[in-house]
Amino acid sequence: MSGAPASGVWIALVLGAVGTTAGAEPSTAEGDRRQEIVRAFVAAFNRHDVERMVGLVDDSVQWLSVDGTKLAIEADGRTALRESMTSYFASCPTCRSAIESIGTFGSRIVVLEVAQWTVRGERREQRALAVYEFRGDRILRVHYFAAE
Repeated sequence: MSGAPASGVWIALVLGAVGTTAGAEPSTAEGDRRQEIVRAFVAAFNRHDVERMVGLVDDSVQWLSVDGTKLAIEADGRTALRESMTSYFASCPTCRSAIESIGTFGSRIVVLEVAQWTVRGERREQRALAVYEFRGDRILRVHYFAAE
């Protein structure tokens, strides 16, 4: 993938900054707990377990797609997320995601995800940045940046 090296460098810079901003984190325990929630969310995504996914989010969750200067609200609220994920999994039964890098920054968890799926027997893959914003122990917003 031609954009991967530049993307990887940018992700490394973001995660490096996360690692050097200890004062921005509420606490190590809270950051660790939130990382585990994100890991559980991704695991539920991989099982296509929509009910588990919506169980980890705030009632007013928003899924936002960021593509350059464009910001689109893909889901606004639990019901919308449930409907969106159900439709998504129906259209992409082989879709899975792996966490390649993860870091904590304040109320946000920054993740480099590797998405994988199969098209006509051929395995495809792309990397993307996701920022999970929290309210307490619930995912409030997911900012999903376009893959490069």
